[in-house]
Amino acid sequence: MARTTAQPAARGVGASLIKGPETDAIARYLRRTQPTVNVTDRGVYLKADAPDEIIIDLAEVSAEFGRPLEIEDVLIVLASYFGEIDPQRGARPGAGRLVLRADSLSDRSQEDEGIR
Repeated sequence: MARTTAQPAARGVGASLIKGPETDAIARYLRRTQPTVNVTDRGVYLKADAPDEIIIDLAEVSAEFGRPLEIEDVLIVLASYFGEIDPQRGARPGAGRLVLRADSLSDRSQEDEGIR
């Protein structure tokens, strides 16, 4: 895959994923299902960012990957992230999801007021 440069989200949510088969399946899933997610090849890792939310559905990523994945399979390739993270374990392998959400601007302004 060729290395490309893209504009990151001005604010929002993002993740750096270590390259490998699981990350390839996640990237295919994100490109197919979430057009607001920007996926950029950074050499040894992929950067995914969006203005508001990134949802990684394990059932759909498992179908892309060819075997059931658990939340730990996703977390192990997640090198870093920004925004809020909500890993949701499924009742069985291949179920559950990882949700990354941007902090809302109203939440940020309320936190800033509390600091002053």
